Amino acid sequence: MMSAAPAVVCLVATGALVFAEHREHTLLRIASKLMASGAFLAQAWVCELPWAGPPGLVLSIGLLASAVGDFALLGRSERRFLLGLGAFLWAHFAYGGAFWLLGVDLMSTAMTGVVAALVGGLAWRWLAPHVGSMRLPVLGYMVAICAMVALAGGALGAQPDTGRGILFGSAWAFLISDLCVARDQFVAPGPKNRTVGLPLYFLSQLGFIWGVACASP
Repeated sequence: MMSAAPAVVCLVATGALVFAEHREHTLLRIASKLMASGAFLAQAWVCELPWAGPPGLVLSIGLLASAVGDFALLGRSERRFLLGLGAFLWAHFAYGGAFWLLGVDLMSTAMTGVVAALVGGLAWRWLAPHVGSMRLPVLGYMVAICAMVALAGGALGAQPDTGRGILFGSAWAFLISDLCVARDQFVAPGPKNRTVGLPLYFLSQLGFIWGVACASP
C-alpha cells in the first residue's frame, strides 16, 4: 500500500503557505512553498512513478519542472516570472505527453480541446490589455495548458476509470490555479488570488501523481 505521508506534508505546507501569503511572512512563505514542492516530488517517489512505465517517467519529469517553476516564482520580478513560466511550459508538455502515452481518444481530445480553447480565449481577452510586453510568452503558455487539458480529456475518453478521472479533474484545477496566478501578476495583485490558486495547484500535482499511478494502461 502506498504511503500518503508526503501528500499530507504537502497539504499542511500549502496551508502554511497560504497563511504566510496573508501575513506577508517572507521566510515562512519560502520555507513552506519549498516544502510543499519537495513533498509532491517525494510522493511521486513513494508511488514509484519514475519506474511505473513511460507515462510515469514523463509525468515525473513534468513534476520536476514544476518544482523548478515554484522555486523561480519565489521571486516577484518579471525575470523570475518568465523563468517560472518557461519551467511550467515544459511541465505541461510533459503532462500532456504522459496523458498521450496512457492512450487518448481523439474525439474526446477534440471535444475537451474546444471547451478548453473557449475558456482560454475568454481568459486571453481578459488578460491581453494587462500583460504588456509579455503577450507572446503568456499566450504561448495558455495554448500549452489548454492542450494539456485537452489530452487529459482524451485520456479519460479512451478508457474511463478512476485514475483517468482524477487526471481530468486535476488538469482543470491546474488551469484555474494558473488563472489565479495571472490575475495576481497582471490584473489585481493580492493574497486572495493565492488563497484559491495555491491549494488548487498543489492538489492538482498530487492528483496527477495518483491519477497516473491508478490509471489503467
